[in-house]
Amino acid sequence: MNIHEAVKNLKALKDDSMDGVVEELEKQFGLLPEVLKDVLNMKPDHYETLKADPLIKLSKTSILNFEYNFSYDIINKGMIPLFDKFDGDYVVYRVKEKDYCIFSITSEVPFRITEDIFALIAKYF
Repeated sequence: MNIHEAVKNLKALKDDSMDGVVEELEKQFGLLPEVLKDVLNMKPDHYETLKADPLIKLSKTSILNFEYNFSYDIINKGMIPLFDKFDGDYVVYRVKEKDYCIFSITSEVPFRITEDIFALIAKYF
């Protein structure tokens, strides 16, 4: 499926395998934005893009056990990983900043920062 179609139909892509991920993250971060909850609950899959390699929607296990799986403590740094962009780059939600960006776990640098996940997808993918 195309990532642009997917974000237009977030509620239709809810996957039961993602049950509990929002609740676990809200225990740590407090209430999360509704759009973020919908993205978190999306079916883990490879989503085709128009401009880049596919984005891989992270599974519940990949999100909640990111440190174990990827050797980087992203959640304790205040970020929620959403999509794997390859080469150590992830689409993340930064909780304190209340924005989305692409974050490199190798260089620890955020780039393409925006407050709107739809704008990020539309412009860069």
